[in-house]
Amino acid sequence: MNKKIVFQNTDSVLCKSADEIKISSPEDILVETNASIISTGTELSIWAGLESWAPLPYTPGYGSVGTILEVGNNVKDLKVGDKIFTHGPHQKFALAKNYAQKIPKGLDPKVAVFTRMGGVAITSVMVSNVKIGDNVAVCGLGLVGNLAAQMFKLAGCNVIGIDVSSSKLESAKRCGIDVVIDGSSNVTNQIMELTNGHGVDTFVDATGVSKVIVESIDAISAGGECILLGTPRGSYQTDVVPLLRKIHLANTNIQIKGAHEWKFPRYKFQTQDSQTSIERNNEKLLRFFSEGKLITEPLLSHLVTPEEAPIAYEALKNKDENYFGVVVNWN
Repeated sequence: MNKKIVFQNTDSVLCKSADEIKISSPEDILVETNASIISTGTELSIWAGLESWAPLPYTPGYGSVGTILEVGNNVKDLKVGDKIFTHGPHQKFALAKNYAQKIPKGLDPKVAVFTRMGGVAITSVMVSNVKIGDNVAVCGLGLVGNLAAQMFKLAGCNVIGIDVSSSKLESAKRCGIDVVIDGSSNVTNQIMELTNGHGVDTFVDATGVSKVIVESIDAISAGGECILLGTPRGSYQTDVVPLLRKIHLANTNIQIKGAHEWKFPRYKFQTQDSQTSIERNNEKLLRFFSEGKLITEPLLSHLVTPEEAPIAYEALKNKDENYFGVVVNWN
């Protein structure tokens, strides 16, 4: 029997039965979902009714891993029985119409599904100017920020993690981010002390909080960059002149860069640069996960059944410190 998770309205999340799914075009791939991951940013925003492109009631879903049951005639590189990563919904049986990527043999679906959050995080590294030995601060150590911090460390950078949550700071340490700062303290002063007054070469905001972005400027070195990894939401009023002067003046010359994941084309063949596509990024991520270069164990706080998912969403909405990374187990 097919079933799915539904945001019924802004107060209700349900696990309910779903229609039977059948292949309807030559490009379709019918998948039985093994695991799907919850995105606290985008999905909670949808549930709150803040995303016009996803009107309620709505079946959410950010990324999933599943086993192929059937493929359309035009699908050449995948076959029945393959396990794939896709941008699939929280649903037992679904079609992987728009994106499907085979995962490495032996990679646990509960690990591979973190590729979806990693695909968001890796954009910050891809758009940055970082070099080996650079100082990088990542503010907001949820799933995206944590994975971004890990990837900057893989790139040879000295990484500083920042968050107001003690549990997220602890998770970052368990993932190899040794230097962390409590975001409720004077972050700029601590960054300056840690960098001998130089400031960070790259400041990555993974919170989407405009106040954080504005206040980060004083912690960035001359010629450095501020990367907007989180999507800014909500209004914020401030004097923007100091920010604009730091961008404009030659002796500071700070750059602000957007790092939305859809900055890149979906497939490799859509660009001459093989390094800048979502497909290529995900290939790298799946290899990193398979080789143990990216750590996920501290990020998975809850593995829930579809029936338990409404409880998890409610906890994430209420910022329960015990809930961090939630994966839905459909097996």
